[in-house]
Amino acid sequence: MHDDKKWRLSFVRLDYEIKFDTGKFKTQETLTPAKRYSFLVGCDEPCHTAIKQLSSFIENDNYNPTLDEIEDAFGVERVTKEFYNLYCEKYHQLQEYLKGNTVFQEEAARHNFDSVQFAKKLMGQIVFLYFLQKKGWLGVNVWPPVLVEKEYNNIFYASSPLKNEIREVLPKLYPLYDDGQRHLSSAALYKIPEYLDKEIARFIPRRKTWGDGPHDFMRILFEDAKKNNANFFDEYLEPLFYDAMNKNRGEHGYYSKLHCRIPFLSGGLFEPIDGYDWENTNFNIPNTIFSDRTDDRYDEGEGILDIFDKFNFTMSEDEPLEREVAIDPEMLGKVFENLLEIKDRKSKGAYYTPREVVHYMCQESLIDYLVANLDIPSLDIREFILYGSLMKDEDLVQIDKKYKHEMLIPNSIFQCNEDGIASVNRLQDLDTALAKVKIADPAVGSGAYPLGLLNEIVKARETISAYMTIGKSSFERRKMYKTNRSPYLLKKETIKNCIFAVDIDPSAVDIARLRLWLALVIDDNVVPDSGDLLDHANPIPLPNLECNIICGNSLKDSFKRVALINTAATNEEEGQQNLGRDEFEYYLDEISKTQTELFNCDNVTKKEEYKNKLFGLRKRLLYAQVKNEGAGTDSFYESLNEAEISASKPYTLWPIDFPCVFKDNGGFDIVIGNPPYGAKFDNQDKVLFKEQYYTAKTIKGIQKGSLDSYTLFIELAFKLTKKNGVFSYIVPISFVSSDSLSGVHNMIYKYCTKLVVSTYAVRPQPVFEH
Repeated sequence: MHDDKKWRLSFVRLDYEIKFDTGKFKTQETLTPAKRYSFLVGCDEPCHTAIKQLSSFIENDNYNPTLDEIEDAFGVERVTKEFYNLYCEKYHQLQEYLKGNTVFQEEAARHNFDSVQFAKKLMGQIVFLYFLQKKGWLGVNVWPPVLVEKEYNNIFYASSPLKNEIREVLPKLYPLYDDGQRHLSSAALYKIPEYLDKEIARFIPRRKTWGDGPHDFMRILFEDAKKNNANFFDEYLEPLFYDAMNKNRGEHGYYSKLHCRIPFLSGGLFEPIDGYDWENTNFNIPNTIFSDRTDDRYDEGEGILDIFDKFNFTMSEDEPLEREVAIDPEMLGKVFENLLEIKDRKSKGAYYTPREVVHYMCQESLIDYLVANLDIPSLDIREFILYGSLMKDEDLVQIDKKYKHEMLIPNSIFQCNEDGIASVNRLQDLDTALAKVKIADPAVGSGAYPLGLLNEIVKARETISAYMTIGKSSFERRKMYKTNRSPYLLKKETIKNCIFAVDIDPSAVDIARLRLWLALVIDDNVVPDSGDLLDHANPIPLPNLECNIICGNSLKDSFKRVALINTAATNEEEGQQNLGRDEFEYYLDEISKTQTELFNCDNVTKKEEYKNKLFGLRKRLLYAQVKNEGAGTDSFYESLNEAEISASKPYTLWPIDFPCVFKDNGGFDIVIGNPPYGAKFDNQDKVLFKEQYYTAKTIKGIQKGSLDSYTLFIELAFKLTKKNGVFSYIVPISFVSSDSLSGVHNMIYKYCTKLVVSTYAVRPQPVFEH
């Protein structure tokens, strides 16, 4: 039972293996933890999925399902497929409307975006709000339905520059009824001027706080728009996105237009795409696109909200062995990949990577990185990464109970007696290595790999935190977790210092950033009115990810065949003709510092200042390089400026875009991903890549178009990865045996000290859905 009103209906599966020992078969539980699949049902939880997937069992009393049939009924894949098919249908409906909307097309042309980008971002914003309302952060009520006389008098006689107006309005707002109590008049509330509404709200005794908001806020908002004959998008969603959630309204977050508390989140998700004029432009998206339901039944209606209302949303990024049968943030990855039309899917080479594969690759890459950088036996590191959380649970129980036992954590990492006195302690070394690892996904797609590595790093560091508490007092433990070792702080630190990615598709970048923001929101534990200085009372604004997840062409570092970054400028033995090494490093330092300031900035005005400063620093560097290449014509500079402000830059300048990686770390420690296969290149690009990537010269028939994009990403990984670094890619099985790729094979044999090839070709089902 979850609580008095909610239940977790679970199917738990334990895996056993059969061994033959002394002439008898024996079953033995494997080390792999139990698989658990759960429906969350009850009050305020949509039961559509549970009812649909369990209906065959409920409707037939005589039906005796097999274990496989039960597991299938609890399968996440079924709800995933149903949801993203419906999601795609609604996306296409929205996008088609926008394509035919003249006002939208004119505004989009002015600001250089299109209906595809806009529809994808709007759908993503709405999904994000469904996760937020799950936390109870939206529409938190400020106005109690009843005020006792003492509370009423405290407001009536409050010291305020607007006290006369308050005394005139308050009796209308809370009139005295026949029962002797002062009840809230909703009609009067909606007539109060905005400035006065906000002032009175300051003195209202707050009965609700963050976490207390309705779990159906979006539906309530829509019904209010419907009641007022208002356009839901223009008059409700846009102000909610670009005013309420994008502006800091102080500690309480009161938003007078909706008469409730709305968190200020910033971060960029709730900024108007490319700065379009949302306040003075009405797109008049029909309300029926959002909901065409005629009654209160969840199974009626086919609008965006109608579809979303049917499903349960969970705030956990589940692992393969622990899943809630609900819509989780990982779902957004499949949604994005499914939105690519067939022709775009083929031209961009984009395929969704199953979470089991991502999980495996992230763990293996992290293990190899730690083995290369720490003097700890590789088997011990492997056991810690794979099973550390299980070891921790057992070890800490034994230590707390003063039991003498041999700890499960490898002795090369940590040893202590039952009193918590350590004789071996490599925890800090391990933690430091995890905290500073630099990771790149050069074709990030929906963000599966950054999310996977984020979760692995934080899980490992949380395990380290637990062992660090051994021998400490309860106060010391609590202080450590609250000040610098909470899951939220570890995630934020990891995102800032470790996670970097690029994609050519602006929508992919939006989704990848959105999933990282969701990962943070999951662990933002607000504790209102606790009185403890270690707690925080309000949601923490989201960081800005513009400098961690960027939009551009990963494979190019030139523009119109002019080199934009002189790699010699990063070599200590050489300088740059028009910009000396010292000055070049000065600009890189300034870019790095400004990127850090931008990451943490929660002031909209200041954020624009930082972005403009970065633009100016980049411009100075690029102009110097263009001059050095002898290409500094007015028309070229004009084209370069247009490229710099485009939604997707036709190049990526890795040492300039990520100076904290190349200047301070010498490159990435891990390059990981599922690079595009079979992406289409025009003849100009083929010539460029033949010059830029030396292994491409050995590929037969390049002029006939046999060059495959994934081979270029392999060589890019070599360029981006530091010495002793790790790169982990998914490639077609034909790669290992293709004679035409001998150049790439030779490069791998020459420069790789360890090569591991894993294949899923023997699986009964294909890994990737086509």
